[in-house]
Amino acid sequence: MLIGTHTSPTTMICADLAIGWQTGFDLTLAIRPIGDSAQMERTVNSAALNLADPLFRLLSVRISSGEGEQLPPSLENMFPGDTLSLVPPKSAVMSASIAVGGTTRTLLRTPYAGSIRCIDPSNNSVAFTVVGKVVTLTAAATTPVRIYYLPVLSLTVFEPFDLSYRTSQATVAWNIYTEETGGVA
Repeated sequence: MLIGTHTSPTTMICADLAIGWQTGFDLTLAIRPIGDSAQMERTVNSAALNLADPLFRLLSVRISSGEGEQLPPSLENMFPGDTLSLVPPKSAVMSASIAVGGTTRTLLRTPYAGSIRCIDPSNNSVAFTVVGKVVTLTAAATTPVRIYYLPVLSLTVFEPFDLSYRTSQATVAWNIYTEETGGVA
């Protein structure tokens, strides 16, 4: 990539980080449930129970740069407690399913416009409509249907960002740890 170019090879969307301008060459997104999503206890008969409130079913997202970064993204306002909105790159889809005989599924997260795909086990497209977070098949599922989509994530910075420079190669490395903001939507 030439200095002065304002494009980035990543398909991640995050205006708050201003990805581009020699950033986003080899990003890694590590997405997992937050630690507070589980409060595991056992009954007297040793059955495992998760006593955590379902509102804690939130995700953590760590974004890390890889090789070839020349400049950092806009980290100046990314201190713990600050918020950002992010749509993961196209390869980081979320998935849900509709069982045989079913017609609808309410997604847990708001889908990015135009990102939803519904497919059957043979990888054939299945017709659907979407309103908000609700995906509705045009006919009852005759086989299990997998729904893939890119979520729009509202995130809060939880840890200070890391930023390091390698002067001999004029490269930079960075990472930032965030968690879904939560609260009643």
